[in-house]
Amino acid sequence: MGKKISFYLESSQRLEDIQHYLEALDKGPVYWESSLNEIYLNIHTLKGYADLFGKKNATEAFHEVESYIEASLKRDKKIAENQIATIKSALYPILIKFSTNEDLDVEQFKEVKNILKLQKKISQKSKPWFIDRESSMRTLSSVDELKKFTTRVCLFFERSTHKKISLKLDLEESGLTKHEFPLVQEIIFHLVKNSIEHSGKNKMVLKFSLKKTNYFKTMTYQDNGDGINVTALKKKLVSQKILPENEVEKLSPKDIILLLYKNKISSKDQKNFRSGRGLGMNILYRDIQKLEGQLEVDLSQPGFSIKFKWPSR
Repeated sequence: MGKKISFYLESSQRLEDIQHYLEALDKGPVYWESSLNEIYLNIHTLKGYADLFGKKNATEAFHEVESYIEASLKRDKKIAENQIATIKSALYPILIKFSTNEDLDVEQFKEVKNILKLQKKISQKSKPWFIDRESSMRTLSSVDELKKFTTRVCLFFERSTHKKISLKLDLEESGLTKHEFPLVQEIIFHLVKNSIEHSGKNKMVLKFSLKKTNYFKTMTYQDNGDGINVTALKKKLVSQKILPENEVEKLSPKDIILLLYKNKISSKDQKNFRSGRGLGMNILYRDIQKLEGQLEVDLSQPGFSIKFKWPSR
């Protein structure tokens, strides 16, 4: 499968979701915060996919919009109408190019930055800007595709971080539906990204398994990284005023990790271009909810170990 075709297939569901939530913004202020949050999470994944497929200008443009939305969603600020218009205006040129497998040129990237800096308003109403829903849905959802995608992600992070990754896959043909496939891909992408970027080790071992029974589909993941620093997460919960210290001390380690996923808390102290916002784990939590399933972190294993379980369809 060609690079461009693969890129569009991996991105099409995220594009669909952003279009849906852009249209929801037109319904009024009551929809702004929830819709912006979903756009924010989808942009984070698209930024990663753009990086994965070498679309440098689109990657940087998504990062600029991501940062602007993050500032707009601050807890102590009210979202303003001009911010909504600015976000929509900045996203249109990126998404139109993105959906046709093309990268932004330098001038288009500069225009996106200019829109965000000056809060320029180009268009008021959201309109569909790429192929219709039925045409854009993938027609294949095989384990072979999943293996190719996972391998590609690992090769990308090997090149970009200069770490050695040993990938071990045990994937059964589990009949992933068109709804499930892009969610499982997104989970895989952010698990690999999180492991590589949060571990100090130069040689990583990543293990994935996917199984199906009559009632459930189960995906497990384990790495040999540094694991989760629960003590550091407790401090983050207190410093970010999620919970007071006396309540945090009563929580089990697993409850603390779930709060990490729900509240976009990163274990990193500093943000960089790719990480530090706490979005990757929050996206995992959102995706398993979309699958109507559950996630469970196994703290008895070395490194990081997690299981996703959702009903068979």
